[in-house]
Amino acid sequence: MERENQSGLAELQRFFSETRTLIEEQLFPLAQEYRNKEAMEALRQAWLRVMQGPIRVLFLGVSSAGKSTLINAMTGRIVVPEGRHTTSPVPVWIHSSESALKTPDIRIIREANRNELPELSNAGGSTFISNYCYTPREAASDTAREKYKGLVAACVDVLLRSAPNSGLTLIDAPGINAAVGDNLRVEDILHQGCEMVIIVFQGMTQSDKDYLRHLLVDDDGLLYPLLESGRVFAVHNYVTPGTKADAAAHLRDLFGEALPQSHYYMVSAHRYRLKFAGIYDYPYFLQEGATDEEKQEAMAGYQNEEKLLEKLKDSSLSRDIDRLWADLQVRGRQLMDTPEEKDALIAPIRRSVNRAIGLLERGYNREIKNILKSDQGINQEYLHQCHALQVQLEKIREAEEYAAKAFDDTDENSISTECRKEVQAFFPQTLSYMRKQPELQGRYLICGKDLDANKVLLERIEERSWASALVYGLLSQRASNMHTTFLYKLLGEEFQEKVLSPLVLSFQRSIQKVGQILEEIDASTSPKQKVFLEPEAHIVSLHRQASLLASQSFQLSLDTETANTLMEYLLDKQARINSGRLLSHISRAFLNVNLEVDHLDPYVRSRLEGSMAIYTETMGESLKNSIADLEMGLQDALESKQRELQKQISVLEKRIKTEQEAWQQKKIRMIEQQRRQLNALRLG
Repeated sequence: MERENQSGLAELQRFFSETRTLIEEQLFPLAQEYRNKEAMEALRQAWLRVMQGPIRVLFLGVSSAGKSTLINAMTGRIVVPEGRHTTSPVPVWIHSSESALKTPDIRIIREANRNELPELSNAGGSTFISNYCYTPREAASDTAREKYKGLVAACVDVLLRSAPNSGLTLIDAPGINAAVGDNLRVEDILHQGCEMVIIVFQGMTQSDKDYLRHLLVDDDGLLYPLLESGRVFAVHNYVTPGTKADAAAHLRDLFGEALPQSHYYMVSAHRYRLKFAGIYDYPYFLQEGATDEEKQEAMAGYQNEEKLLEKLKDSSLSRDIDRLWADLQVRGRQLMDTPEEKDALIAPIRRSVNRAIGLLERGYNREIKNILKSDQGINQEYLHQCHALQVQLEKIREAEEYAAKAFDDTDENSISTECRKEVQAFFPQTLSYMRKQPELQGRYLICGKDLDANKVLLERIEERSWASALVYGLLSQRASNMHTTFLYKLLGEEFQEKVLSPLVLSFQRSIQKVGQILEEIDASTSPKQKVFLEPEAHIVSLHRQASLLASQSFQLSLDTETANTLMEYLLDKQARINSGRLLSHISRAFLNVNLEVDHLDPYVRSRLEGSMAIYTETMGESLKNSIADLEMGLQDALESKQRELQKQISVLEKRIKTEQEAWQQKKIRMIEQQRRQLNALRLG
């Protein structure tokens, strides 16, 4: 049986030690890293439970019932303060430790901030008493609360005389029913749980019974499951043996048949402590600043204990305390060796740790979601490049809006309107220029500048066919020459310099405006149309095409009516010349008088205007198309640049996404690996 106990205890001790290490070194730092407050709280509760040891035996009783004295008696050492002068405000956990052979080791557990495990620090007995314990005087002045503020518990390691390796932890709780605050602290301890409870009493008031009944006997009491499972023990700390019957009556009244008489113990805690733990050093346990009266009382108590100890040397004491030790260890072995009860011991710890692991796993899941939502892993250089391209793309869109406005016919300041105004001014100039050319006047058909050519006017003037020969001979010859002159004048340098050059300049200005737009958006793709690349050559080419087309209509072939009218006119002239005496004089007169010929000038002017109308129409349509080409070229350049930018942006976005996804997958794989490792830490 002892080997079984050792096996169960060793298994529990290993579980508690490994769980503490797991919490301190792995799980709590991880919860801190992820700032998971729920997980930290679950781990904090598990850690506090682990720190208390496998089997917790809670000493519960009214104030001054002798709980602390009984604990000192059972441990064989003075480990907790006794009496009314010094009170421990928090539970004291007394563990058995082979290393604490001479002086008990005391550690203080203080509450740290909510993101830390409680602080664990070593302290001597005097430090614990002076810094944390309090006196009735301090309690009355409400200064006690400040002394133990943030204090969780005190741990005492001592070699338990009667149970050196039992796995039992004795817990000294504050007295009940001393004050409302004391009851609240007791209930805080009860909520933490215990495996066995020892009720210590001397006498019981009705109020004491009611409170203990509320805890132990009522079905919903915090300690009712312990009473039901035989883990409640009642110790009457008697002063004189004659009180045994009264103690049994108190217990029957309180528990009825729920607590067997075998769990009643009659112990004189004071005498037992004197014999096995020695004298209680009342002066040592006095608080700093004790009054003279308190010092005298402490000295008197010490002297009385000296006298009483002398009397106890040869006397025997009740063995109930040994029976209590034995019963506690037997019940402890049952808890550690019974699979169901042993599992119940570790189940709350397992639940807390596994709950914390579950919370941390959810933290991993949130981290994965945050990684997928965040901008982490993005190549910032690519991102900046992409942003710069998007800025250019936005400029392209702005340029498109500007281009639409620049070629809006309804806008007085648009390129289209300016070009239209230039064209409107251009066509009257062309007609005016051509009308002023002497070679294109109607009289030139009869009387030219070349005198030799004019001689034919008088040749055979006496013949009847003279007028017919003139109309169908000389006029046809000169009409052909005038056709060539018409084309020459249109294509000549003078026309281009005086008439065409303003139009060229206007188009060049339009091209410059478009170029400025393209430069502002940094368009690497320029329009490919000739109107953009060689605006002057383009306009000259349009002019040449229009001139050739117009010249084809400038044909001076006389219609029948015009020829007959001219024939009559010349016959009249012929008659008048032939009737003259001096032919040479008449000839000069014929050549110098009014030869503008009323019929030829309107005829030639009409032909000239008709041909120039064709030129104007052709040129106007071509210029209109050129403006459209200008607009289309700009739009094409903008669209080309837009496609280029969108392609570059698409490539960069793909790179950014690919690299980010690779980074995210790497991080997620790491997190999933950590999650698998964390899940492997679950307590089975």
